[in-house]
Amino acid sequence: MNPANPPASDVSLTHPDRLYWPDEGVTKRNLSEYYAAVWPFMAPYLVNRPLALLRLPAGIKSHQRFFQKHGWKGMNPHIEEIADPQDADGEKLLRISGFDGLVALVQSAALEIHPWGTTTDHWETPDMIIMDLDPGEDVV
Repeated sequence: MNPANPPASDVSLTHPDRLYWPDEGVTKRNLSEYYAAVWPFMAPYLVNRPLALLRLPAGIKSHQRFFQKHGWKGMNPHIEEIADPQDADGEKLLRISGFDGLVALVQSAALEIHPWGTTTDHWETPDMIIMDLDPGEDVV
């Protein structure tokens, strides 16, 4: 894909002017447009990988936030559920298989996307290491 020609999506954004980052003025539409511009670079790190999400429906400053690894009622069909072969009886995990899935995550207010270091094609063969360094709230 040519970065000069960002992908289009079939996923509709409801309330595209909803502010996700109010101090910076970043809306749901802005986030979707940014992802379209960087999609060629992001795709290998998101597509067909189990995902964990931090969803913030009212934006980054809201106290309404939840961590999500499994499906939910009304989830967009571009966000797929897949079983972990090592945990066949467990709840299905989430993944996306293309740009429409990423836009569906934007629509779902997934403001943090945490991919696993493996793909769903090769569960037991990680191809990257992810270091998630979260300082405490009191760290300046």
